[in-house]
Amino acid sequence: MSVGLGGIQFLGLASLLMLTLAGCGESNPRREVNGKITLKKVPLDNGTINFSPLGGAAGVPTTREGCVITNGEYKILAETGLTPGKYKVIISAGDNIDPNNPDGMPGPTGNYVSKDRIPAAYNTASKVEIEVTDKGPNQFDFDIP
Repeated sequence: MSVGLGGIQFLGLASLLMLTLAGCGESNPRREVNGKITLKKVPLDNGTINFSPLGGAAGVPTTREGCVITNGEYKILAETGLTPGKYKVIISAGDNIDPNNPDGMPGPTGNYVSKDRIPAAYNTASKVEIEVTDKGPNQFDFDIP
């Protein structure tokens, strides 16, 4: 099978069009968010951090996301990150002490609710806010007294 000059031009034009359209797709509006968290000047050994949307950039839907804090650090990758906008921050870290056996070994050994080590100002009554931007870096560190 032979392809004439018109066929080659058509294939070339079609290929160029497909490449152009592939480059026009909307990029991921989500941004990586990371930071360090200390509790009483010591890196928080474990816990969670959650970001609740307060308002996004015009035309960009807001996202709600959270992650685990390990050894005083957290990171939400861009694939699942936050879209630009303002967020309320809620940090939580249970004490892992069984209220029925306060002298027992700490750890997830029973079905009980831990006492949260994080003060209400960073937790249940949090007024802590951050703003994620397109330009970044979106690193937010928290020093909890």
